[in-house]
Amino acid sequence: MTTGVRTAWVLLPKVGGLRVVDACPAQAAGPAASERIEALDGLRGVLAMMVVIAHYFGEVPNGVSAVLFGWIAVKVFFVLSGFLMARIILAHVGTPGFFQTFYMRRLTRTLPVYLFTVAVVFLAASVFHTEAWMQAERNLPLWSYVTLTQPFVMIARGDYGSEWLTPTWTLTVEEQFYLIAPVLCLLVPRRHLLLALGALVGASVLFRAALVGGDEASFMAANITLPGAAHSMFLGMIAAKVADSRGMAWKGSDQALRALPVILLAFVFLLRAAGGKDATWFHVAGMPLISLAAAIYLLSIVRGAPEADRLTSPALKFLGRISYGTYLLHMPVLGLMHGILLAGKPDIATVAQVIVTLAAVPATIGTAWIVHRTIEQPMIEWGRKWSFASKRASA
Repeated sequence: MTTGVRTAWVLLPKVGGLRVVDACPAQAAGPAASERIEALDGLRGVLAMMVVIAHYFGEVPNGVSAVLFGWIAVKVFFVLSGFLMARIILAHVGTPGFFQTFYMRRLTRTLPVYLFTVAVVFLAASVFHTEAWMQAERNLPLWSYVTLTQPFVMIARGDYGSEWLTPTWTLTVEEQFYLIAPVLCLLVPRRHLLLALGALVGASVLFRAALVGGDEASFMAANITLPGAAHSMFLGMIAAKVADSRGMAWKGSDQALRALPVILLAFVFLLRAAGGKDATWFHVAGMPLISLAAAIYLLSIVRGAPEADRLTSPALKFLGRISYGTYLLHMPVLGLMHGILLAGKPDIATVAQVIVTLAAVPATIGTAWIVHRTIEQPMIEWGRKWSFASKRASA
C-alpha cells in the first residue's frame, strides 16, 4: 500500500452553471508571511482525508479504484509545504538567529508526532508478534525510521516495509527539503531566485526521467527521494515568490489562474487514461504537471479566489489542525482495528470488514485529535519560544 497524491471537488471551481462568480479583485501581492491563510488549513484537512479514503477504501485487496487518489494528495502536500516554507523563509531569512529559529520550529513541529507513531507501531509489533496478521507486517529496521533514512532502506530492499509506516517516507523528503530551502534562499540573490527555482524544477524532472524507466529500485528512487520529489516543493516556492512580487501586473489574470489547474489536471488524466498509469511519460511529465496545477491553485487561493470560501468551514479547519497526526496514524489505527477485531489485514470484501473500516475513520480522527492536544500542540508552543527577529530590528 503506497502513498501518492489526490484531488477533490473542493479544490476546483464550480462550472457548468452551478455557481457564477466574478473574477477575484486584483491585488498588489499575496498575504504577508505573518498572516495565517485559513483556506490552506482547510486544504490540509481535505488532503489528509483524501489519503485516508484512498488507503482505507482503495488501496486494499478488494478496494474501489475510483478512490485511488491518494497519490495526488501527496503531490499537493509537497507543493503546499514548499509554498508555506518559502513564505516564512523569504520573510525572515538574513535576520539574527534565523537558522536556529527555523530549524527548531520545524523539528518541534514534525518530529514528536512522528517518533510517537514509530514507537506505537514497534510496540504493537512486539505485543502482537505471534498473531498472523501482525507477522505479515515487515517493519524496516528501527534505526532507519529514527534516522529518517527509511527511503534508502526501502530502495535497497526493494519493498516499502510495513504498510503502517509506508507514508513516513514523505516526512524524510520534507525534512531534507527543510535543510536546503533556507540555504538556497540565503545564497541566491532574490532577483535571481525564480530562475534558480525553475532550474531546480527542471533538474528534478530530469532526475525522474533518468530513473523511472529502469528497474524497480530506480523507479522507487525516482519517487521517494528528494531529488525526484523536489520539483513539487520548488514549484510551491515559486508560487510563494510570485504571490509576494509587488511589481507583478495581476489585472485580468485571476480568472486564468482559476482555470489553469482544471485544464492541466484534465490534460494529465486524459493522457493517463490513454497511456496507463505505468507509462513512463506519466511519471516524467504528468506528475510535475499535477504539481504545477497545485502551485497555480495555491496562488489563486491566496489571491482570494471564490474557491477559498469552501475551505474555511470549521469542520475542514479542524481536520486541517489534526491533519499531520491523521496522516501519520491512520494506517496503524486501521491495521490494529482489523487485526484485533477481525484477526486479519484490512480489506472491504465482507460486511464486517466494511464496518470496521468505516469505524476506523472516526477512530483515526479521534486519535489524531488526542495526539494533537497532548503532543503536537504543546511541542509547537514550546518551539515558538524561538522567535524570528524583525528585519527592522536587524537592520
